[in-house]
Amino acid sequence: MAFQLIDDILDFTAHENVLGKPVGNDLWEGKVTLPLIYALEGAGAADRQMVASVLQDRNYERVPFTTSWN
Repeated sequence: MAFQLIDDILDFTAHENVLGKPVGNDLWEGKVTLPLIYALEGAGAADRQMVASVLQDRNYERVPFTTSWN
């Protein structure tokens, strides 16, 4: 269970070249993970709408995937 939580967090925070696999996949695959649930609890309406767009579209065309350090 701990491995899965770490993997879920890294999907939002890691760089692809460091992680060795694409990041941001869980969200566009429609997976609502525990880190996402916690993030949405503190998110504003605009951020929630962006997440909903990605979940609905299953891509990052309308909402690009970025991290705070990109």
